Amino acid sequence: MRLSRLKTFLGLGAVSAVALGSTFGCANVGAHDPTATPTVSTNPVLVPLKDGPAGIPGSRFDDPDVVVDLTASVFQWEVYEGERVEVWGYNEQYPGPEIRVKEGDKVRVNVTNNLPEDTGVHWHGLEVPNDQDGVPGITQPPIKPGETWTYEFMASDPGTTMYHTHTHTVTQLARGGFGPLIVEPRDGTPEYDRQYTLMLHEIEGLYTINGHSYPQTLESSLLKIREGEKILVRMVNVGQQHHPMHLHGHQFKVVQLDGNPLASPHVMNTQDIAPGQTVDVEIEGNNPGTWVFHCHIIPHVTNRGEYPGGMLVVLDYEDHTSWFEANADNGGHRDSDPHASPTPAPSGGDAASVESGPVMDGALDVMVKAFDLGFDKKEMEIEAGEWMNLAVQNIGALPHDLVIEGTGIHLDVHGIGLTDELAVRFNDPGTYVYYCSIPGHRGAGMEGTVTVR
Repeated sequence: MRLSRLKTFLGLGAVSAVALGSTFGCANVGAHDPTATPTVSTNPVLVPLKDGPAGIPGSRFDDPDVVVDLTASVFQWEVYEGERVEVWGYNEQYPGPEIRVKEGDKVRVNVTNNLPEDTGVHWHGLEVPNDQDGVPGITQPPIKPGETWTYEFMASDPGTTMYHTHTHTVTQLARGGFGPLIVEPRDGTPEYDRQYTLMLHEIEGLYTINGHSYPQTLESSLLKIREGEKILVRMVNVGQQHHPMHLHGHQFKVVQLDGNPLASPHVMNTQDIAPGQTVDVEIEGNNPGTWVFHCHIIPHVTNRGEYPGGMLVVLDYEDHTSWFEANADNGGHRDSDPHASPTPAPSGGDAASVESGPVMDGALDVMVKAFDLGFDKKEMEIEAGEWMNLAVQNIGALPHDLVIEGTGIHLDVHGIGLTDELAVRFNDPGTYVYYCSIPGHRGAGMEGTVTVR
């Protein structure tokens, strides 16, 4: 009985989520202005807390330094232009508002549940009193729809952390019930010219950074820098997949893991971030340009199979004009592929020289398998006038198709595991190019040739 209750309370049961927003002590996720006046106390003294009943204001202290109101609700959110998802988040933001406090601050968070089911909020990475940990059924009763619950704790551990739902976690967390929580050291953070927070997440098959996918991240999460500056980028993986984040053109220093400073920072250009992990990296502005910073699992930088997309942001030097900015007016910012190779010039025959129809008996059977950004066949040969049953099968994790250039022939395998086929006859000798027409796939190498003798 106890084990089954634990499974239910720890989030292995039904569905739920949260909505985002901020009040005192909160800000939108993304850039942090180090010159702004912090909404925190300057009281450096760590004081003992009361031990009153949990869930009400004043249970731990009467004089909070920071008060935050979070309202969990259901709302629509645009991940990129034309693509909206349902979010269960806080204060109608995805992710929730950044809560930024100082070491030693007494923090009060009032959580109102406007979701259609129970919820609770866990302070991931913070050492809080047990009855403030936010795990309904273990440390507190669930916050029922329409109710408000108050958490009170002292921010005693400096570093990058997060808050997230811990009720029906499988579904509520997947729908956006989370936000960043930054505890700054009382004696001052190392001097950085700018700070940024990047929250990595997957929602409804989309890969997001701060609630958006590329190209929308160019507006919501652009990392600005100038030559000679030093910036801090806090990365928080609140999703359920690993994300190796790779920065072009630079090495960075990993200075904190899970909010804990490293005595000997690691110098890298790719850092894997596990689910639930936070990683702080320091970047020096020593190589002017416009550089992509992205997850190196290629399906994670697509939008429903279309590349580029997903978890891709840009480190952009404000004191340097790159091709990226120079071509903004004709698509450099929104439509260009920062990884693209030059597209090969068209070659081959024309539609009049090629016939197609249903597969037929006695024709030459040819199968092309499409995997992630590749075809298993790069070259095919056939006699002019001979019928070929051409089939393409998608064995990868991305949508694909096969187009024979200049002929109008198009085999569609956008569904993973699908096969499409038809009979084709080339009447004139020559070389015909076939390729995948999904944006970015041809430039990544998904093309081949049919030689007709």
